[in-house]
Amino acid sequence: MHFDYFSAPSDDLAVSMVDYGPVAAPANPNGTAQWDTVSVSGVEPSIQLLELQELLTGVEFDEILDIPRAGDTLQTSVESEAMVVTITDALQAVLADSKDDSLAGVAAEWATSEEFGGAVEAAYLETFLHQLVGLARRARARGERLYCWVSFHAAT
Repeated sequence: MHFDYFSAPSDDLAVSMVDYGPVAAPANPNGTAQWDTVSVSGVEPSIQLLELQELLTGVEFDEILDIPRAGDTLQTSVESEAMVVTITDALQAVLADSKDDSLAGVAAEWATSEEFGGAVEAAYLETFLHQLVGLARRARARGERLYCWVSFHAAT
């Protein structure tokens, strides 16, 4: 599976790219050729990203599941074998407010989570976290929300 985390100004616009993904989708409403996107393999939004939210906020995982937009599927495409999933506003806010020098420690702790099963290096997660923090900051500046496009095919 492959994951493209991206920002969009509305749920409607986010789901408009379910068949293409944010990298290949038509121009976004800001008039640029691509959507602001962070691509990654191995970090899915409904479990691992919610574990990150638990680490960053101290809110228990089971409680996070009850928060609106906690890995909710907005749209699924059977034809393209993909879906668009929401990211919580709380996670977006804590990411945007994160201090860059704290991300190495967060990544090291996150890499030890049971869901990764020791298969992901902390350095890989730290790089992803820096990119995701940047995405969250840019999205906040534009008044946008975060989403994840999930493809059930490997990245090409």
